[in-house]
Amino acid sequence: MNTSPRLVEDLAKSFNRSGAATSRHRLPVGTQTLRAADLAGKVAVTNLTFNLEPDASPPVLWLVWPREGMKICAETLTLKGSLDDVSASVVLSLPDLSGVTNHYAGVVGRDGQFWVEAVPLVEGTNDLVLTATDVWGNVMTTNVAVVKTSFPLTLDPVPVGQLHQRFVAVTGTIGDPNYSVWVNGRQAVVAANTWSASQVPVTPGGVAWFEVTAYPPGENPQPDPEEPTRNPVTPNSIATENNTDKPCRSEVVKDFQGWYSREEGVYVFPAGPEEWTADLHYTHDWHTGQPAYGREGDYRWNSVSGGSGCSKHFTWPPSEWPMLNPGSWEGDCYPGSGEWGAPTIAGEHCAVEVKEATMWTDGIGLRDYVRHAQTQLRVYTGGKPVPKRRSLFVFSASASTIFFKQATPPYNTPWLRDWQRPIPPQDIVLGDLGPVGSDHRLYKALPDGETHDVTPQVKNKEFYWFGTEMTPQKHKIFIAANGYLLDPERVRPEAKYCVGMKINLAPVIVPAVDGIQEKQVSWTLAKRFINAFRVWKPNQEGPPWDESCYDSAWGLTDSRVDPEWLHREQTRAWWLTGGLEYATKPITVGLHIKFENGQEVGFNLKG
Repeated sequence: MNTSPRLVEDLAKSFNRSGAATSRHRLPVGTQTLRAADLAGKVAVTNLTFNLEPDASPPVLWLVWPREGMKICAETLTLKGSLDDVSASVVLSLPDLSGVTNHYAGVVGRDGQFWVEAVPLVEGTNDLVLTATDVWGNVMTTNVAVVKTSFPLTLDPVPVGQLHQRFVAVTGTIGDPNYSVWVNGRQAVVAANTWSASQVPVTPGGVAWFEVTAYPPGENPQPDPEEPTRNPVTPNSIATENNTDKPCRSEVVKDFQGWYSREEGVYVFPAGPEEWTADLHYTHDWHTGQPAYGREGDYRWNSVSGGSGCSKHFTWPPSEWPMLNPGSWEGDCYPGSGEWGAPTIAGEHCAVEVKEATMWTDGIGLRDYVRHAQTQLRVYTGGKPVPKRRSLFVFSASASTIFFKQATPPYNTPWLRDWQRPIPPQDIVLGDLGPVGSDHRLYKALPDGETHDVTPQVKNKEFYWFGTEMTPQKHKIFIAANGYLLDPERVRPEAKYCVGMKINLAPVIVPAVDGIQEKQVSWTLAKRFINAFRVWKPNQEGPPWDESCYDSAWGLTDSRVDPEWLHREQTRAWWLTGGLEYATKPITVGLHIKFENGQEVGFNLKG
């Protein structure tokens, strides 16, 4: 098989349950064995033979923002674009005022989108050079020039809780009220030195991107039908942008409920028997973001008076969880049509059937009742879909058995409390993520920008309720160097260290997480680092290997890497000499966490 890194990426996706490749490795020539195991421990094995051949075609790079010659009113700039090869890397080169060229590594997502974040701009023209390099060393370069301006144009922060909405209202300020303002293809209303816009589309995916453009008097921008969410380009327009990673979010994505009841019997009266039947039914089927429908009916028959009944159907316009729109109904029931409330979504699983005889003082009957319902929950981990970037997610889940088989939502009503019993957490499996621990928690290391099913599942339970709240707590993992959190993808300007400086290192979880029983760490340092040595301390008492007095020592001998320090959570290192390439990540750590409920997760961190 002749293949390329692109095909390797596609193969990895086909074996990933979430539909996203979480790792990229250049495969060696020969036979590779792939193993897959399910939660029950069943294993499937297959072999694939690869013959990798170099690809001479360079990656193709499209720059979405900024555009050539654009005037930017911001101190820093984030570039956005896409690649046709997700295994390629992107680097931005930009000379500063002294003529020194600085390099900024971009972040490439699993979908091919890339971002180069927080690039500082200098006054005047900034010549940006973007270079994309694939794993074979093929290179594509593109240039774009932007002009930094001091024109006042700002965007107020959008509340994080609104970033998953399709449309939001945004506001900001502007230095000249005679200018017009557009944001994401929508024209804003300018009043004095402020502007506001409603129904502004939010970009899909893990990043909410807002492009704001101001146009001077006399320039009348027209929307571009081919790019309806982009602002028009005019010769003298001024722009700024804001991009924010979307938070993790859980939502109901589907809810189905349907029940049918049939009762029939005989009344024994002195004048003679009377037979009767009653048929009732209800159903609704709701999917987030799509039109939904439902129906219900009531038909009754008596051998003396005959039959009568009515039915109606109802529809809902598209809506997204949790903002459900009310609908409308039509039918032959009085008054024939009207408003219909939003669907009641309780968060449940139901598959029950009741057959029972009924007796009265003057008759007997038979009741047949069937109900099926299922709510499906999904969690979006939020953020850019960067390969190998994972965060710690803590889910909390519970469920209760419902013993009254004819119950319908809502299930938190007082009269139903005596008909419920909590389900042991060990019996709950949370969608495709696995079983919940004895403390109702599930700890998982998940990549950003993924979706997972988190519908609670309980074996051998025909009717249970779990609710609709499943949003986890997201904890990001960093390496701290002398208390400063390092970025895994790029060099932060504030993180400055000099040759010979002692650097105290530690893995840090933000925000802190409880329930940890044990941590195991394994550090890897670049070759220019040491973590142990001897010093000469003339005219001082104490052992000559006391490394705490390094700054006042006259000499340093026996510099080395002590393996013991590589397995401490709080470790240390000294940078001996020389510079590091901009793409170098000199410090890595493997972090394995065991929690009090017995669950374990692992991370590989870089800084």
